[in-house]
Order: sequence, then C-alpha cells, then structure tokens
Amino acid sequence: MNVTEAIRDVWITDHRDRLWKCPNGQYPVQAGYILAGFGQHRDSGAVERTNYLEAMRLICEAAGQDVDDVPCFDSGGDDIYTEPVIYGSWRHWAVGWVEELLVRVDNDTAVDKAFELSTYVTEQYPVLNDDLYMEIEWEDNHPDDGYCYSDAYTECPCGKEHI
Repeated sequence: MNVTEAIRDVWITDHRDRLWKCPNGQYPVQAGYILAGFGQHRDSGAVERTNYLEAMRLICEAAGQDVDDVPCFDSGGDDIYTEPVIYGSWRHWAVGWVEELLVRVDNDTAVDKAFELSTYVTEQYPVLNDDLYMEIEWEDNHPDDGYCYSDAYTECPCGKEHI
C-alpha cells in the first residue's frame, strides 16, 4: 500500500462515521454510500455552491455517470440506489435545507475522485472551478432588481446603481 492509498483509507474511515446518517442525523442513508465532502444549503456562499456543482460534475464524469441522472436520496422511500453518485436533500432547522453529495463506497473511481477533490480544496486551493465561481459570484452581486451588490468595486463595470 502506497502513501496515497493509506491516506485514502484514513479518509474513508473518517467518513464512515457519517455513513448511515444525513447531516441532521435524523434519516438513515442507504448503506454503502459515504458523504463526498461537498454540500450546499440555502445560505451557502459562492465557493460552496461552486464546489458542490463542480464536484458533482467531476465525480460523475470520472465514474461514467451522466450528471443529469444523479438521483436524490429519498429518506421516506424504499428505493435502492446503485449509481456511483447520489445526493441527499434534507430539511434543516437553521438553514432551511441541506444537500450533500454521496458516493458509493464500493465504486473506487468515485471514491478516489471525491478524495482527490476533497484533498485539493483543503490542501491546495479552495475553489474547484474559478470560471464557475466568478459566474456564480457575478449572479449573486447582480440580481434582477437593478442594483449592484458587489464589494469588489466602488464603480462596478455593470453600470447598475451600487448598493
């Protein structure tokens, strides 16, 4: 076993504590899936939303799954999932709702990609896709209400009135 495999095994072991629970701990998650380390909620900023979307795309791509075919885990249903990537969506008392990416623990490709991405954002650079991040941040700062909420500029190039 090389160093990368050993670190990956520790990462999986650390994530196994959350194997059968969603973030609020109320609903069981189907056995065989672990949290991938990427999620979002109603109040998530541009970085979290970017990383959630990009991680889903990259993990699905690596595992050969179409990102449009990622099912949502239904805590009240009896569905059995076999896809490499699923996501859970739960109500949360503080932030309204939470979505988390889950990867099938026996799919080495999905687990390896989730580990790689999680390691990247914690040890190298916090954003998985700068272009997507800038797009999301721009949309956050320029809603359809005619105003600019950007903190980056005193005179934003958008031409809207700055708030």
